[in-house]
Amino acid sequence: VFSWQDGSSYEGGFVKGNIQGKGVYVWKDGRRYEGDWIENKMQGEGNFTWQDGRKYVGQYHDDKKSGYGEFTWPKGKVYKGYWFNGKQHGEGCLFDLNTGEKME
Repeated sequence: VFSWQDGSSYEGGFVKGNIQGKGVYVWKDGRRYEGDWIENKMQGEGNFTWQDGRKYVGQYHDDKKSGYGEFTWPKGKVYKGYWFNGKQHGEGCLFDLNTGEKME
């Protein structure tokens, strides 16, 4: 476990002083990432949540959403699809979880 002066904390694996392996990082503003790390960067599978209820579950590369992932908004919309460099990219669909309908 490591805590920074700004209130952020990390609990998980370290290799040669770097965040590495599985772990949980919590920012002082309440954002939380639980998942895989390589050399201090989110890399692999992870789950990122925000205080306002937004949530992303999926793949990361170099600290950015990349590969398949699902992003859910607090009011019931979810994007299921692919990401590249932190942005929606390629095949994907937007759904309304309240009605179960696919959105155009």
